[in-house]
Amino acid sequence: MAVTSLQQSGQILNMQRYIRCTLALLSMHSERRYFGFDSSDNIITQIAITYKNMKSVKLIRQMNNTKNGFTLLEIIVVLFILSIITLTVFPLLSKDTSLRSDVRMVSNVLRYVFDTSLTKKQTCLLKIVFSEKRLSYDCQGDKKDFQINSLVSVILSSRGEMKEGELVIEFRPPAYETLTFLLSDGVSSHSIKLNGITGKVRIDD
Repeated sequence: MAVTSLQQSGQILNMQRYIRCTLALLSMHSERRYFGFDSSDNIITQIAITYKNMKSVKLIRQMNNTKNGFTLLEIIVVLFILSIITLTVFPLLSKDTSLRSDVRMVSNVLRYVFDTSLTKKQTCLLKIVFSEKRLSYDCQGDKKDFQINSLVSVILSSRGEMKEGELVIEFRPPAYETLTFLLSDGVSSHSIKLNGITGKVRIDD
């Protein structure tokens, strides 16, 4: 009995669908070109084509609805991958940026102190505090102080390598000492060398 009822219900639904198709065909008779009919088509063929077109439109709408967004799992996976990339790459980039900034700072200070002492014919003092990783200069009252976090050591032509305590270097014309700053962030390192004769600053990896 239950199977018979289901079959009857299915037949009724199919009949309703065909009736709707027939009504749609009659109401859209003036728009025959949209469905591609010609005058030789009989009513059954027209109903079949109409029903097929209606199913195609429904299928296209369903396909479009399934492509409207991402699933929650896909979004979580993408966010997880991006977080790993950020945690891995960002510290390396920040370290490299800090080291380059220190290299640029030291080279600019060396050029300024040498040029000021030479052109103004005055004594300039360059002071390095290794424990605090600080670099400062004093040119007749013109004073500035800098934090050099990647500072490792300073090599002097007269005293060799210095890496502890405090170091004061005197820039007094006409004789200047050649010196080299060694900087490192634990991953990469640079050396900044001031030529005491020419005053040129060279940066090496």
